[in-house]
Amino acid sequence: MTKKEKILEVAEELFGQKGFSGTSISDIASAAGVSKSLIFHYFESKNKIIENLLNSKLSKIEESISEIFEDKNLASIEKILSFVDSYVKFLLSNSCLFQIILRESINEDKKIEEAIGLHTRYIFEKIRNETEEGQKSGALSKEINPYFFSFMVLSQIHSLVFLPILLKDAKLKSRIYRADYISNQLKKLILKGVLVE
Repeated sequence: MTKKEKILEVAEELFGQKGFSGTSISDIASAAGVSKSLIFHYFESKNKIIENLLNSKLSKIEESISEIFEDKNLASIEKILSFVDSYVKFLLSNSCLFQIILRESINEDKKIEEAIGLHTRYIFEKIRNETEEGQKSGALSKEINPYFFSFMVLSQIHSLVFLPILLKDAKLKSRIYRADYISNQLKKLILKGVLVE
């Protein structure tokens, strides 16, 4: 791992624990075992650290999502269900990042807000487009509004992944905070609502 990667990894952990505002460059330097000047060599400000962190992580999941939705061997419903698996696993394995997103989505920083908004819109459009394709092929019910369905899928994933974090409920977390459980439950709900009978 490079020094730059170490700085980003430590920053992600600290931002997740203490929040962006509650974390100083000195905190990051100390935890990463580097000097503040080295941090400023790579990033001109703390805002640049979080922007770099968000852009790096979000671009990785977007690449993965793109591969799923471009797979010609999968039917529309298979793509949507595969997306659910992939996205839930990504969110759970990057929980610090998404604690940051939860906190910073109400932040005044327009670049962070813009990155989160673009990412959410990207996923929303992928689901919506695939839903429309599935409807055209006759595999998915035409009674489902693709916009509403996309919103429902994303909000259900986010709710199930973030609720235990927000509630700080260890019992709830131990019961449902597993990628396989969340994915399977969501896929059952999706299948009941969109498949043509």
